[in-house]
Amino acid sequence: MKPSGGSPIEISSRSRQRLLALAAVTAGIMAALLLVFSVELGFRLFMTEEHATWLEDFNCRQKHPFLAIWYKPDCATTWKRIEHGETLFSCRFSTDRFGRRRTPDPAPTADGVALFFGGSGVLGAGVNDGNTLPAYFQRFAPGFAAYNYGGGGFGPQQMLAMLTKADVRAQITLPRYRRTVLIYVVTDMIFPVAIGAMGPYLSYARYFPYYELGADGTLVDRGNFASGRSLRSGLYDLIGQSHLAGYFHVDLSKTLSDHDVETAVRIIDESRRRFKRDFDSDDFYVMIWPGSEVSVQKRALKLFQERKFRILDYSDMHYAETPENVVGDGHPGPRIQERFAARLAKDILHGPN
Repeated sequence: MKPSGGSPIEISSRSRQRLLALAAVTAGIMAALLLVFSVELGFRLFMTEEHATWLEDFNCRQKHPFLAIWYKPDCATTWKRIEHGETLFSCRFSTDRFGRRRTPDPAPTADGVALFFGGSGVLGAGVNDGNTLPAYFQRFAPGFAAYNYGGGGFGPQQMLAMLTKADVRAQITLPRYRRTVLIYVVTDMIFPVAIGAMGPYLSYARYFPYYELGADGTLVDRGNFASGRSLRSGLYDLIGQSHLAGYFHVDLSKTLSDHDVETAVRIIDESRRRFKRDFDSDDFYVMIWPGSEVSVQKRALKLFQERKFRILDYSDMHYAETPENVVGDGHPGPRIQERFAARLAKDILHGPN
């Protein structure tokens, strides 16, 4: 009988071939790593490192346990942003005792509350306290007291965190009110921020709240992006430290998937549910700001419609980025804030056309 499994000579030959193949693959990987290392070293030695081109003089910002950043209570300062020695904007900035950007005192007859959530456009980067969207809204709708919960770079997760982890109702200083509305301003920016995309993560959103959308459609609070998804965030940090990746503008999350857009909308939807629970109000509005990411806007708008949101679609109100319309860094100036607030007040008071 012949022994099974082939002869020792055949086995040795196969093993040698496998070892040679493994050695070739290993050598190829090592050569590729050596090439990448050499190119990276060359970039570090001969390329000038880029630094932030603008400086900021702003002492009202502070760390926050679950929002990442918020604003000091009862703070008053001049907020300046400077680039290459040129002042991009200089505005008066003050907060109330809860750290919210101040709006003028409401009219004595006000019996409604308007809560504004959103990013730096709602906060009013570059404009004075009286020239923000909430401040102008209160002027056009004097029956309301407006409260500004906007924050620099904020996504929808800050709204949800505030509604679930802070007693927003207890922060309403109007003694008596019959109606409460919430306006969430939707811009292109909120979608990559909601998922902690690589760009926002490396720039400012590292410790922003992180809500993960599970396979069953439920949101899971994972803390923040740095601690709640250490593997992905670690990869982003590694790429962010690479001069080579920076030169070629490597961004692993530049294109937003349908799941990414759905995650942002789901966070907003959960915020709506919390608002309904705490204020017994269905007056939760999403206000669509004009943007450039048309495909993202269309996908989000479809989801808002499917979930029967109250939608104020202002995406048709495009404006030129001229000195009359925007401040030096591109944020909307007083003229644009006033224009949008006028339409918003009309739609909230009388219903959209």
